[in-house]
Amino acid sequence: NLNAVNVNLNAQNSVYINNILAALSAVNTGAGVNVIPNVNQFTGKTEAKIEDSSINNAATSLLAKTKANVNAGIVGASAAAVSVNIGGYTITNIFDNDIDAIIDDTTLTNAKSTTLTAESDIDILNGLASGGLAGIGANILANVLVNTINNNVGANISNSSIDGGSVSTSAKQDSNINNNAYAVAGTVKGGTTVINTAVNVFENNLTSGIDNVSIDNASNISVIADSIENLTNTNMGVAVAVAGVSVGANAIVNVIENTTKAYINSKDKTINSTGSILVSS
Repeated sequence: NLNAVNVNLNAQNSVYINNILAALSAVNTGAGVNVIPNVNQFTGKTEAKIEDSSINNAATSLLAKTKANVNAGIVGASAAAVSVNIGGYTITNIFDNDIDAIIDDTTLTNAKSTTLTAESDIDILNGLASGGLAGIGANILANVLVNTINNNVGANISNSSIDGGSVSTSAKQDSNINNNAYAVAGTVKGGTTVINTAVNVFENNLTSGIDNVSIDNASNISVIADSIENLTNTNMGVAVAVAGVSVGANAIVNVIENTTKAYINSKDKTINSTGSILVSS
């Protein structure tokens, strides 16, 4: 039994990554190979939870939040006087997190407000710059940028009762990604190939809900699930062959398969609000 003016639970997980790699390879006769992988993986569980409790006369707030700020850069150069020159540069960012704000099996009496927020905030800046030169032979450069975001974000109230105040649940995913890939390759005699590829995959599951909860005398009720993806991709490749064949190719692939769900399932309970009821996803 808890009597308080304010009840605040904050669970936050922040990560800041700054990676810059630089490499040079050169060979007079033979094969010049320069390959650089850069992999960042962010996996975890962030939870703010109240269960099996009684709270009286309070403004109750739960916040579960992850914040990731990633700056990844690669600068690569390779050269071969005679024969084959190969450069391969990759940046991979992987996010797989569970972020939850939960109230379960709890009674809130004479509540001032009940607010649950679960949020994932991701900012990524990727930069690749590569150059290759082959005197006689083949020159191949390949740049690949991959971002995979697969988060489960939930703000949920279940099996509880609330008397009074505003009631709000919000689950939000906000992703800002800026990919930049630049490549220049040349050969005096032979073949030159430059390939830039950016791949962004979003498979997030966002749930905001009120399930089997009785609510009385609420000033307003808000249930929101929202996913925002801001993508900027810049791919630039230049391939030059004085005598032979030059090929330049750029590809951008965006896969967005998010699930957003906002719901109220009262079951056999009663929900009364003196103001508005908003459900949005």
